[in-house]
Amino acid sequence: MAVFDNKIFIAVPTSATTFDTWVYYPAIDAFMVIDGWSPTCWSTYKVDGEERLYYGLVSQGKVYRAWYGYTDQGTTTTDGTAVTMTLDGREENLGQPLITKVGGELEIEAEVAGSDNTLTVNVAVDGGSFVNLGTVSLDSDTAPTLPINLPFSLSDSYVVRNKFHLEPIGRFRTIQVEIINSDKNTSPIKVYGYNIMSFQEAFENE
Repeated sequence: MAVFDNKIFIAVPTSATTFDTWVYYPAIDAFMVIDGWSPTCWSTYKVDGEERLYYGLVSQGKVYRAWYGYTDQGTTTTDGTAVTMTLDGREENLGQPLITKVGGELEIEAEVAGSDNTLTVNVAVDGGSFVNLGTVSLDSDTAPTLPINLPFSLSDSYVVRNKFHLEPIGRFRTIQVEIINSDKNTSPIKVYGYNIMSFQEAFENE
């Protein structure tokens, strides 16, 4: 376990040769779980006054810098591949656990992250399997693409919002959102959140 960047990094063994990484965010009292990374030990070390986080990879005898760059610096099978981010939300009942819902919209809000970066959006209803709703492009028509000639103007915000209709998933009591990014991007992927709006199913007297 190590403390770095206002987070707590924990290597959790899942077998004799594999480890999951739990990252705890004290500021929001929440965990993120990273699988496929498999660090077995941690250490922080200062280089030119900057504190960095390093880890040892299982069965390789190598040390890698963690929480840096935009590619996987070492796993048991690959090196330099894009890191896949998967955000799984909780099962939402929209404040009405006993009411069946139909239709409505899911809105995703994220920050622009350069060209060719996308978010894949999936949903699962009533504890079932995830199904794909579509993708969110993180491109922006108004954001400058560097390098760019000076001077240039900046818009007020580089936030993208995309809405998905929920009619195709049918009726549900709970809904869970999954957001995935697996691009080898050079900009941080920031998902600000999602909003779900749905309607109570019409009552039919039997």
